[in-house]
Amino acid sequence: MIAIKTHGHLDDLFAETAAVLFFEADWSQYALISRQMMSHVESYARMGKVPIAFYSGAFDGEDASMANRLREGGIQIHAFNGGGSVAFYRKGELTHFMLSVISEGTDAVWREIDRIK
Repeated sequence: MIAIKTHGHLDDLFAETAAVLFFEADWSQYALISRQMMSHVESYARMGKVPIAFYSGAFDGEDASMANRLREGGIQIHAFNGGGSVAFYRKGELTHFMLSVISEGTDAVWREIDRIK
């Protein structure tokens, strides 16, 4: 996953034809398990040459303006609560928001990837 650390990284995400954004939270067990699940999905996507970019970021820290930018684009506040949230983008537009990879499962992630690729 490409780590989002600057507004330029967010611009890169929004410029992708298809992208998945995982919300990091190193203090949350849910997010850590969800991260492992997303890493598994990403590795299979790469092996299958699925044309999608995987990003991750923690937006609860120093730069609240990045979180605000995501909220303005339709991200729910729950994304920042450490639940292992994932957002799916097609040509810079939010197409789906998943509150938790753990609760919805990797099959649901794959369905969304198939819809945006």
